[in-house]
Parts: sequence; structure tokens; C-alpha cells
Amino acid sequence: MSPQTRSRTRSVPEAIGQACQITVSKDGRMVAFATVTTTHQDELFANVHIEPGHVPVQARAALVDALMSVAGSDHARHLSLVMPMGDCLLEDLYRRCDVRGLRPAGATCLVSAEVAASARAGRAGRRHGPSTHEHQVDVAVQPLV
Repeated sequence: MSPQTRSRTRSVPEAIGQACQITVSKDGRMVAFATVTTTHQDELFANVHIEPGHVPVQARAALVDALMSVAGSDHARHLSLVMPMGDCLLEDLYRRCDVRGLRPAGATCLVSAEVAASARAGRAGRRHGPSTHEHQVDVAVQPLV
């Protein structure tokens, strides 16, 4: 009699959760976005894009806030991001996460980070900037179907 074996592979829907897109806009112009997916293992994957040229100072902080919000709602503890190499978005990530690894990959950087307990609890550690209307950005999180 031969031993019974079970398949150890997971189907794609089981391994990867719902995807969403975070967009940051200023005066109707999208200045940054991130495509985000999660796994059932408390991990969030994000592919971040920042538009070339002038981007409002608050855009990067708003994008990181939205990433932390999605991570918190999905109970993600680990972040894996693909982002533009040398972008100052990394400074906002360092304020909100425990960055464990950075690896260059062409014009991008692969970032591995653990979500800080304070970031999971709320918006602690967020850098507050000017709140005048000229500096406001719009942030939207929409599911991808």
C-alpha cells in the first residue's frame, strides 16, 4: 500500500488577497500611485510610482499614510515595496516602519520593512506639514477588479 500524499501548492486566489490602488492627486493631476496586494500571511506588496517633475511635499507622506492604513486594515505586519531608486519616500517609510532591507534593482529599489506597532495603532510618528489649501493633496484607495 502506498502512502497518501496531498498537494502542497496553493491556488493564486488563496495566496494573494484583494488588490487595490492608492492614488495621490493634486488639482486633478495624479502625482503618485501604488498598486497594493496582500497575502494571507500578514504581508503587503506594493509597487510605488512617483510622477516625474514637481510633486507636492505632502504627496509622499500621504502615500505612506495610505499604505499604513491598508496594512492596518489587512493586519499586515510585513511590507515589501518596489519604489523609485533614491526617492525621498524612503524617509517617510523610515519614520513609520522598521526598514529591514534595501536592495537596488535597476531604476528601482526593493524595500523590506516591518510595520511598527505605533503605525498599526494609528497615525503616530506622522510628520505634520502645512495645512493650507495650496498644499492639500487628495488620496483615494480603490479596489482593483
